[in-house]
Amino acid sequence: MNLFRKLGAALLILAMGAAPAAAQDPVLNKEGFWSVGHNRSGGGCFASLPTKAGALLILRAEDGQVALLVGSKTPMTRGRKATLATEAYSFEFKPDFSDANDLLATEGALNDRALAALRLAQGVEVAVDGVTVISATLDGTGAEGALDAVIACSRGEQGWWGAGAGGGAKASVSAAMNPEKTWFLERSPLARICTAYALVTERTMLILIGAEGVVGLAVRSDDPLPRGRHGRMEADAHSFTFKPVYDGDSYFAFDPEFDRDALSALRGAKALRVSVDGRAVAEVVIDGTGLPAVLDDLAACSKGQRGWWGEGAKPR
Repeated sequence: MNLFRKLGAALLILAMGAAPAAAQDPVLNKEGFWSVGHNRSGGGCFASLPTKAGALLILRAEDGQVALLVGSKTPMTRGRKATLATEAYSFEFKPDFSDANDLLATEGALNDRALAALRLAQGVEVAVDGVTVISATLDGTGAEGALDAVIACSRGEQGWWGAGAGGGAKASVSAAMNPEKTWFLERSPLARICTAYALVTERTMLILIGAEGVVGLAVRSDDPLPRGRHGRMEADAHSFTFKPVYDGDSYFAFDPEFDRDALSALRGAKALRVSVDGRAVAEVVIDGTGLPAVLDDLAACSKGQRGWWGEGAKPR
């Protein structure tokens, strides 16, 4: 099971890899079409609109900057050129696909002209190499209010959607903390998923993702993370290679998830180093942080068990 693919189309409808798991259930707008929420362990906010065809239109915002994503229940055909169009405006962008091809994103944030067009649009269509991947009606859905809400939420403001994003790599204040006061643990609104996370620095966070008892690792930072094809985790004398799976510039998840040897090495390690193409991403002392117990508790939480972290993951 690939954790990133498991989170794929549900990314930001959560939730961080990722991608990271969300901290609260999304809230419907008064029109009953758009769901708005935020992802505490990964930062930022999202607004999502389901379509009759089953695809999902997603607006993701971080610090007021908005990107557009398309989530699909089935893999999309990759292409080099994508178009975002309303009845009065269109622009081309380079599409960024998830590994499973079930999530497409604009490369970078939408400019002011595109945002203004979305506010006034009655509908929107996204196509890749001329093939439509989503067609959504916006008229009457409260799209303008949803856009305002997701921007405000991403700036930490509170509103009908609940609390605003905590910002960057800051830990969720509502998540439970282990006895060593190092690791936070909480369940995701997604079925069978929990997350545990710890601050490496004030701007960088390690995130453990538990899915049905399987554990993977991700890194989130307020700063751009180095891009590369070859990742390495070093746990004392043991080292393991992985493929970094990126979501934006500040988050990547490990592919594959931990096998038995990697988990065993992590449990007994005193220090951990993560690098991409030889460049250090995170270096941290883990001895005395209670990590072995957290790994067990994360697996238990993802299987639906209750503990010091509160309720376990939701069933399917």
